[in-house]
Amino acid sequence: MSPEDLNQDAQIFLKRLKNDERNWVLKALTCIRRNFVDADIWTTGGVDSKYIDIRVGVKKPGKIKGRPLLYFQKIAGSKARLSLNSDYRDGAGIAATIDMSTSAGDVALNAWLGKLKLHLSEWPEAMSGDGNVPAKYGISEINKTEPDGTGLPPSVYDERIIPLNQILYGPPGTGKTFNTVTAAMEIVAPESVQNYNEHDPQSRQNLQTAFQQYLQSGQIVFCTFHQSFSYEDFVEGLRARSEQGQLQYAVEPGIFKQLCERAKLGTTAAEDPFDKAIAVLAELCSDPEARPVLSTRTGKKFEVEYEGSKTFRVFPKESTVHDAYYVANIELVRKLYQGHDKKGMYNPSYVEGMLKYLKEQCGLPTYQQAQSVAQERRNFVIIIDEINRGNVSRILGELITLIELGKRAGNAEELSVVLPYSKERFNIPSNVYIIGTMNTADRSLVGLDIALRRRFAFTEMAPNPDRLSNLNIGTLNIGELLRAINQRIEVLLDREHCIGHAYFLGLNEQSDLADLAYIFDHQIIPLLQEYFFEDWERISWVLNDQNKPDPAHRFIVEPTQADESVEVLFGKGAEALKNKRWRLNRGAFVLEQSFIGILPASKA
Repeated sequence: MSPEDLNQDAQIFLKRLKNDERNWVLKALTCIRRNFVDADIWTTGGVDSKYIDIRVGVKKPGKIKGRPLLYFQKIAGSKARLSLNSDYRDGAGIAATIDMSTSAGDVALNAWLGKLKLHLSEWPEAMSGDGNVPAKYGISEINKTEPDGTGLPPSVYDERIIPLNQILYGPPGTGKTFNTVTAAMEIVAPESVQNYNEHDPQSRQNLQTAFQQYLQSGQIVFCTFHQSFSYEDFVEGLRARSEQGQLQYAVEPGIFKQLCERAKLGTTAAEDPFDKAIAVLAELCSDPEARPVLSTRTGKKFEVEYEGSKTFRVFPKESTVHDAYYVANIELVRKLYQGHDKKGMYNPSYVEGMLKYLKEQCGLPTYQQAQSVAQERRNFVIIIDEINRGNVSRILGELITLIELGKRAGNAEELSVVLPYSKERFNIPSNVYIIGTMNTADRSLVGLDIALRRRFAFTEMAPNPDRLSNLNIGTLNIGELLRAINQRIEVLLDREHCIGHAYFLGLNEQSDLADLAYIFDHQIIPLLQEYFFEDWERISWVLNDQNKPDPAHRFIVEPTQADESVEVLFGKGAEALKNKRWRLNRGAFVLEQSFIGILPASKA
């Protein structure tokens, strides 16, 4: 990079470096430009800020916010370093941060960047800028978010690139489903989350209300995977129905296929002129005694009646059988409207007659092809709660390949498949986003299908005791309580079975010891029983009972009645038996010291 490419802030950044560091940064910038010719390079901070860094990614001149992928930073006491944005580190297969001691020469730099380039094949837009250099932007705007002194870049970037496929994973009670609302709204209506504050009940209510509206419109779809959920529910399958006393089987689209078909149109049903016209026709059919009379292209009269979902019943006027009817599928009418050939359609004459009536009587305009440019279409989201509870490979089937960014419709490497039931060719548009949640206590992240992991970006939702740091019951701080319990669970089991902060979010300033006792009695201890397979000794360790001097403060105790002893129960010769019996001490739940005793001695 030549001197004329630098602005004042970039020059100041370089001047703060030693000669060898400065040469390494300039060499790295040259290698980056060679590997990512369209990437933008700019600075943040400024002469009046405590720090300046150089960023690489996408940023329009004149706009304050950008989408950085790489950061050049100089932190006191360490060498200048190049860091990869944390949102892209999972699965990259490269060091998250490099400096001149680890990547001094061109070969090492190009090797690191080459692996990064391969990793970014799923996110080509991450470096698809205009090839701008710092001089193009002038002097930086002051960035108010400063590094925390750890030497690592911020965990989120100015204007986040949202992955098409993402999974929020973590232990129970960490807010995974809660956060899908925010994640989905960030996709379909980003303006709605700009001033959102999850700690403000009114702000959350406003977001939830907007979310429900998008659910109603079909722009967001919510489902839960379970062991009975199948490919036929998600993509398409055969459904039995009774018509005039006869059992008929028809191919019905699943929830994901319906979402994709709607996304290809780029509009919701409320905005789609075809759906509006169908709604008018359905309203005209509401009186069974005055069904609308339509005609085929050859002039044959028939009446229609709306059956619901995507089907109309067709009653030929000339039929000799009373109320004999055929079926006309709305999607076939739509396809004919869009210009598809009617050859091979079921009851094509009636389908054509319905389309004619929709145009003449229901206000259906001349067909205008749905917007084909992805940026001009609305985004659509499917939220899959508990994604690891279902057999994901079986549910997705061949779609496991199609959900990849590079295989989506409109991309250079796009793919389509012929679906097994309808025999239709199908692909997934690039404006369909998938958000999943995964409870790590149910199945380890490592146990997921590798093919699935590669196609999703994973975001950990860890327990956050800091959310409870200002919450006290008497002299007991709930944040410290949760932190102590989780630290012991990590030692005795693993971090995937920690307890989430959401279990305690129902507590407030008015809550008392009885409220906390209820949570422990009905939620926390039953969960620990499940985690430790009724190993009460380990459960007592989690609750620190072994270090409570007063037995009255212990939640888990051994039987103490004389007639419950091993000797009484089994008689002589049973001395070798170990008493593995434990019981809950209900009296401990009403004593504040029982809960205080869970904390380490240094904090109790």
